Amino acid sequence: MNLSRTDIEKGLSVPEFMTHELAEEMGIHTGDGYLSIKKSIWGTKYIYEIASSKKERDYIDNILVPLYKKIYNLNLHIRNGHSCLGCYATSKGLCEFKRSIGFPIGRKDNIQISGMLFGSPYIFDFLRGLFDTDGYLRFVNRNKKARPYPRLDITSKSKKLIYKVGEVLKVNGFTFSITRQLQNHYLTNTPCETWRIFLYGAKNFSRWERLIGFSNPKNIQKITEWKATGGI
Repeated sequence: MNLSRTDIEKGLSVPEFMTHELAEEMGIHTGDGYLSIKKSIWGTKYIYEIASSKKERDYIDNILVPLYKKIYNLNLHIRNGHSCLGCYATSKGLCEFKRSIGFPIGRKDNIQISGMLFGSPYIFDFLRGLFDTDGYLRFVNRNKKARPYPRLDITSKSKKLIYKVGEVLKVNGFTFSITRQLQNHYLTNTPCETWRIFLYGAKNFSRWERLIGFSNPKNIQKITEWKATGGI
């Protein structure tokens, strides 16, 4: 792996083998991460960025920043955008490492689960990272008398990714449905095709919580409140 002089000076650490933390980070990258290489007359700039909602500040500060420090000895910078927060790092070594494990430069419309994760015990960590960035947990009120029931969904522009997630879930006893939708992008407000996988009910939720879990504080808070009002 080619590290730049700046990478060496900053003490960038590139993983040599798979870990639970790296697998979760790969899920985060699959969800909200983005690689870019920008060339100019001043040289080449290697950028890795995670785009998040401004509501995700707790997740960024308490999960993302410590995770990247632990895996890569890397300090993420935080940038306030008009409608989102961007966590980013400029590092040739990081970008080349990510390319070596299958992440593309630019758009991720056809991204899939890495072969090194599919079928491995690290797949659950990957799914946790993916859900914490591209997933949504809600508790739906069916009627006034019944308790709210859990619903989990993951949305992606990559059909291949969603169907691979479905394969993993099916093998591990989950039931789910997959739909194709047209919706406006939350940042650009332009129409785009997305694919979504849905998991309904307490059994699916309990299995997810036991096998995969949640790292995002907003989801943990939702679960705590739901259980306090009579959930599982």
